[in-house]
Amino acid sequence: MADELTGAVDGVHSHNEEHVAEAISHLIQFFREGPRNLALLTALVEQVQEVEDANWAHHNAFDVDTAVGEQLDFLGKRVGERRSDRTDDVYRTAIRVRILVNLSNGRVEELIAIAIGLSPTADVFVRELYPAALEMSLSTYGTTTLQRAYLLLRRAKPAGVRLLLTGGGATIGSVDGSTVGGTIGSVDGSTVGFTVGGGT
Repeated sequence: MADELTGAVDGVHSHNEEHVAEAISHLIQFFREGPRNLALLTALVEQVQEVEDANWAHHNAFDVDTAVGEQLDFLGKRVGERRSDRTDDVYRTAIRVRILVNLSNGRVEELIAIAIGLSPTADVFVRELYPAALEMSLSTYGTTTLQRAYLLLRRAKPAGVRLLLTGGGATIGSVDGSTVGGTIGSVDGSTVGFTVGGGT
């Protein structure tokens, strides 16, 4: 449902480019037929349209999905992600992942979202090990490295929980020097963990 004052639909704002037409449509017929009334109303409401257009241009310039160049650098600095000679598209993905890391409460679903953010086509295997450890395996890790993926996931995981990350034949981290141990939870009666995501 649209909010007549703000133009928001179900709480989501959108760029309204029809302020003049909407203002004229609200006039009663008597005033709509007067050219001076229309000219005055149009002149006034065009200023409102200019303000809205400027606000949306600013919004788009500093939105992760649409920002480029220096605006993207600014957003990266705000969330703690440096560019390091990455292209805008690669850097944009890194900023999105960094935002997920910054907002993480350490839940397994959030760690999976971070892993998939690094590589949307990755298969992500997760296993919780007793008493406080987590084993993750990524089939791919996108444009980053396994070490970088490990640092991001380690930062997002709960404090006191150890992390073991494998991918591409390499392993980073340890669980008491071993990848074995008890498992918390099961899937279909099996304690081997679970796999999500992935592409063929």
